[in-house]
Amino acid sequence: MTRKELHEFLDHEVGRSFFQGLSFFPERYAVWLFRKSQYHASQKGMIHKILKFFYSVRLNRLYGIVASPYASIGKGLRFVHPTSIVIGSSVHAGRNLHVYQNVTLGGSRLGDARKGNQPTIGDDVTVFCGAAVLGKITVGNNVTVAANSTLLSSVPDNAVCVGSPARIVLKKNKA
Repeated sequence: MTRKELHEFLDHEVGRSFFQGLSFFPERYAVWLFRKSQYHASQKGMIHKILKFFYSVRLNRLYGIVASPYASIGKGLRFVHPTSIVIGSSVHAGRNLHVYQNVTLGGSRLGDARKGNQPTIGDDVTVFCGAAVLGKITVGNNVTVAANSTLLSSVPDNAVCVGSPARIVLKKNKA
């Protein structure tokens, strides 16, 4: 994340005044901590390594979120209820990803992060509470993963997935 992207985040996602946006809305503060750790992970130097570690630990201690700063997630990320969220290091996600509490986005086996066996998620995806999106799968654009679902296979665009293991129960109309 570049400095320009960080300022765009602050203008777009935090809104209002910087301190008011972060102090009154924990979901925004959690995203801000995640983006700061991503920014410092993309920079070189010892101070950036220390700051990346600081922001990641702060995110974990305050909210129980273990989100790798090396995950690639587009603009519009939203932690709706920021608690107990896990995001793996080789997860790729598009714009407007909404993640609720107790969600896991990552590998299905130990060592999948090193192999890159983690999900690729499209734009405008919502993952509801308790859901897990696991393995080297592709989740299309405009997809909803229902609460407590376990998504283990790829999903096309405009779908609603339910169950464990998740299955497609509805194809949404394009709006």
